[in-house]
Amino acid sequence: MRDHIVEGSETVEKVLREDLLFSRRGLFRATGLAASAWMAGRLGFDPLAWADVGPSAALPRFGAENKARIVVDAAGHGDFRELLPAVAALPRTGGSIFIRPGNYLLKGKTRHENPAPGLEWWTTVPLPSNVEIVGSGPARTILHGSAADNTVILGAYGAAGIRLRGFTLAGGGNPGYGFGLFNCSESSVENVVVFGGPRARALNTGIGAYGRGNRFVGCRVFGARSIGFELGYGDDGTVVENCVARGCAVGLEFDGWETLPPSLRPPTPGNKNIVISNGHFTNNSNSGIILVFCRSAEVANCALAANKFYGLAVVGTEPGQWANEPSPSLPGGMNVQCRGLAVLRNGSGRPGDAGVWLEGNGSSVFNSVFAGNRPNGVRIQGQRLELVNLRFRESANCVLNSGARASTLRGCHRDLQSTQRGIFPNPSGLTVMGSPGF
Repeated sequence: MRDHIVEGSETVEKVLREDLLFSRRGLFRATGLAASAWMAGRLGFDPLAWADVGPSAALPRFGAENKARIVVDAAGHGDFRELLPAVAALPRTGGSIFIRPGNYLLKGKTRHENPAPGLEWWTTVPLPSNVEIVGSGPARTILHGSAADNTVILGAYGAAGIRLRGFTLAGGGNPGYGFGLFNCSESSVENVVVFGGPRARALNTGIGAYGRGNRFVGCRVFGARSIGFELGYGDDGTVVENCVARGCAVGLEFDGWETLPPSLRPPTPGNKNIVISNGHFTNNSNSGIILVFCRSAEVANCALAANKFYGLAVVGTEPGQWANEPSPSLPGGMNVQCRGLAVLRNGSGRPGDAGVWLEGNGSSVFNSVFAGNRPNGVRIQGQRLELVNLRFRESANCVLNSGARASTLRGCHRDLQSTQRGIFPNPSGLTVMGSPGF
């Protein structure tokens, strides 16, 4: 399928109109629809069902909890015509900004006061703590980044309580991040679209964030040159729900290996680094989701389809090395639980490509369907890995065993007419139970 998002010939408005049609029928017309129907009937959920969080979705009540309320209107019928002076006018206690329908060019260049040594961030619109920015819906309020050489279009460092809702952010030549919420906590981005822009001038990353308790709900990132959602560095309690990444290099990457303050690294007891649910990570030129050295995570009810190398990779190498090489020393993931996945048509046919690559300790995939992945449905490498109640169709190998130890395959089904091998090489350190044909 042609990846029209990053070609640059379509307007933002056309991309938004086409997205709903793509999500509902374009990609899953063949094996996807069959897989989706099987999961809905047999497992009780349908990860391919797309909840419409677009322009018609109702926004929560605006401004009730904040004293300051500023209106931005490009036609001049509000308090300001542009976003930057509106943010600058907020009191130190924060407040709410409502952006009326229109196209807004974001201009400016502000240096962040960044406590991390050796780092420097330049931002078009710097965001303070406790600010809420609400648009009129992604198809009606469109913010365009300028061509200035800034790190971030909308950015914050060390802030808390930021809420962004209901608009589109278009790259417009900025080579860095669309959003950047760095070392921020208890913030949320809801019903927001990030459009990377033409490939030669596209955003490098759509949304970048790390911190504690941040939420991304109903967000869509299209056409980022590098990563759609770049999260990690020890995030604690991050939630990515009902989100889409398409036409990026990598849809979502969580990286827990960077050297940052120790307080950011491990999750608090009973918590997870990140929970990803009800998302679509499709048509990315590298992989759908990558979890690098993740201590604890959950990926649930997601569609991972038509990604070039992997739908989901749980790995332990540093960025830039994981795609072609096994991990030299680090465990890829600890307690990464995956369930309810529709893993369809991933891989370019290289020997190690797979719908899901599990590398590490104590991770699992439950109640999921694999169809048309080339050449492997699942690739496993590590110990105490579990594959339970999986259905495989149309792949050379259901499972590529690259070195599993003390691991289990249980209750899995293999379509013998369309799949050549169950497990390759022969099981070593992998116990097979209740899976005829394997």
